Amino acid sequence: MKKVIVWICLLLMPVFGYTQAPRVILQHFLKKMTTGPVEMSFKITYENVPKKIRNLQIGILMYSDEQYHLQLGDLDVYCDGTSKWVYNESTAEVTIFPAEEDVEMTDNPLKYVLNNEDNFRYRPAKHLVQNGKKVMSLDLIPKSRDAIYTMINLRVEEKTFLPVQLTYKMKDGQRYIIDVDKVDADVAVKSFSFSFPAHLYPDATINDLR
Repeated sequence: MKKVIVWICLLLMPVFGYTQAPRVILQHFLKKMTTGPVEMSFKITYENVPKKIRNLQIGILMYSDEQYHLQLGDLDVYCDGTSKWVYNESTAEVTIFPAEEDVEMTDNPLKYVLNNEDNFRYRPAKHLVQNGKKVMSLDLIPKSRDAIYTMINLRVEEKTFLPVQLTYKMKDGQRYIIDVDKVDADVAVKSFSFSFPAHLYPDATINDLR
């Protein structure tokens, strides 16, 4: 009974304006982003500090559960939950992978956070103003030393818990910064096709690695 009361109090914190516990902030974010299909436009900046490399790409992501369609630079990625098609426009090649196989950030950019709630340690959340929005900044530290990322910074709007920015930091100085331009977490009425439309690319070279 005591645990139930504590949980209810944590859920009510946003209503009464108290500072939420870091994990509760993450849980509100996860609920918002997994209730139904989501459509998101964003900019992703890749930085390699030691090599002084920095580039930016614009992306559009539509996803529902394990299915998604990601457009990022020259890449057009479809995943129906079983197979993943990565179409490279510059080479006119389609490479097909098993859905569970990740290829860098040619995946749902939110997937690592969405799938690892129990595998993080948390630092106290910070309240900031970013681009005129009141946001909560949350540092997620993977518990495992073998994790791909050393730290993930998640920034969400205070009132909506929708993402504003997501930063992935790696041990070797590389990092990905995802700035969210627009997100629609209520697109259940729309229908997306998450399978590769081969008929639109009849001349594409196919590399099937399943």
